Amino acid sequence: MIDKNKKGKYLAALCIAAGMIVFLFTIGNMDVDSSESGQTVSDNASDNASGNAIGTNKKTVAYAGTKTQDDDGLWDGPILYHAPGTKPIHLILIEKSTQTLYLYRYDGKYTRIKNYFCASGEKQGKKHEEKDEKTPEGIYFNNKTYRDKKITVFGDRAFGLNYPDIFDNLTGNKGGGIFLHGSNRTVTSFSSNGCLVLNNADIADLDKRVDIKQTPVIIGERLPYRFGTVKRDLSELIPFLKQTLLPEKYAGMPTDYDELTVLGFEDRVVATARMRVKADGAVYGTSRLYLAGPGKTLLVLVKREWNEEKKEVIVAQKATAEKVPAKAAAASKPTGEKKRLVAQVASWRKAWEQKRLNAYIGHYHPGFTSKGKNLSQWKTYKGQLNDRNRKISVKVSGVRVKIDGQKAQAYFRQHYRSDTFKSSSYKILDFRKNGGKWKIYRENSSVGKPSGWPR
Repeated sequence: MIDKNKKGKYLAALCIAAGMIVFLFTIGNMDVDSSESGQTVSDNASDNASGNAIGTNKKTVAYAGTKTQDDDGLWDGPILYHAPGTKPIHLILIEKSTQTLYLYRYDGKYTRIKNYFCASGEKQGKKHEEKDEKTPEGIYFNNKTYRDKKITVFGDRAFGLNYPDIFDNLTGNKGGGIFLHGSNRTVTSFSSNGCLVLNNADIADLDKRVDIKQTPVIIGERLPYRFGTVKRDLSELIPFLKQTLLPEKYAGMPTDYDELTVLGFEDRVVATARMRVKADGAVYGTSRLYLAGPGKTLLVLVKREWNEEKKEVIVAQKATAEKVPAKAAAASKPTGEKKRLVAQVASWRKAWEQKRLNAYIGHYHPGFTSKGKNLSQWKTYKGQLNDRNRKISVKVSGVRVKIDGQKAQAYFRQHYRSDTFKSSSYKILDFRKNGGKWKIYRENSSVGKPSGWPR
């Protein structure tokens, strides 16, 4: 927990922090008075919102919060919620007292994959000051990555963590430059200036097993978890979190939430999700809510972080600068059905590149076959490739669409690259309607341009 001499300052900071929203949730049968709460989470849940109490209009919400601890002081686990039906999440958990990094996988239950020796700061305790040679504690995320062909003081790779985060800022913790990295010398216990150091072979192995950029890193003196099933249901809280995760400029727009996860450590709770906003095209981003739990039934939304990725504009092709007759111009415009197919290709490509297996397979027709594999076998095959490759890049260009009743084809150039393979090809996706939606029925690739390729 927070040091006693800092806890008062921490709570005071929470009460006056700009952009703070207080969530009051009751446990048991206590109702929230709508005359005081009166609002649900909406665009007021911004970084600049001003201390509104968020209630549930007389509806009781059971919230686990900091009460996932039992009498022995242990939490059920670091994951308070993980969206059902989404792909498993990996966790990097570092226990300073034992100088151990644990790699876990969570798919409704915890599986410990591997342990690594991991050195932390020369001086024990939580980091508070610049150059105090201590390692911070909390829930952190990779925000920068460095790789080198030669071995340096950081080994051949280093993964920066987002210390200090908003919790550290409120507590007055200073400093920065905290990395998970290798070394050019033998790693010994409590030997760093505050970073987390692995042997080069170990960090290379960890890097192959997980995408560190997408993997939460939880650091503590001891890990306060029993790694059991979460006993309390957070489902009623999720709609509020979803509304708050969405930036105000996209409020009310249809949104897909991928991999929505709520993490807990001591007084800190972080909700994180990858999102696809169906604006003019498709906007992808990662949103995080930083929620402090200074009391048993109190959560304070301290900050939201929104990292927007490239926007995919749904158009079949750019208009030419030439002047064309009005009739020809109207005919050249993609129809609504063609736009939907082009959007399907864009969404399929994105899910493939991001290794979101369920979303990727969701673009396929139940009758799909390829390379002698049915859809189930194709999913297994693609999942194996995802596990084998740390990163996948898929680019498409020149999308053209033909529609003939209940059948359609999308033609485009595809440029694929992974850790072990790269190719450029002419791609044809054959679509069929299933449940009123276009789904991929067959797909074909060739190095040379096939006959009948649209101009």
